[in-house]
Amino acid sequence: MLENWCWTQSELTSLSSHYKTGEKIPQDMVKTIINTKHVNDALFNLRQLHFAFFDMEMHTYKNHDDAVKCEPSARYNKLRTEIALLDPPGGVGDVRILTL
Repeated sequence: MLENWCWTQSELTSLSSHYKTGEKIPQDMVKTIINTKHVNDALFNLRQLHFAFFDMEMHTYKNHDDAVKCEPSARYNKLRTEIALLDPPGGVGDVRILTL
């Protein structure tokens, strides 16, 4: 609930003050905070698209062996780069898909 109403100028002004002086938050800072409300929404949507495309691809294989042959980790990273325009993690942080 908090995230829905604390984005108004009046609420931010009444809730925010300097912890030592009690001085109210400057109005230009309030406007900057309000303008950043949706800054990560597009990245969230791209991430969800990435998951969906990967899931659909993995479910198109006829059997487990075919899915393993496609190198799921490499495909996951390639889709991440293509869709979300993010470089995959490198080295120890590589995404590994569990293959049973």
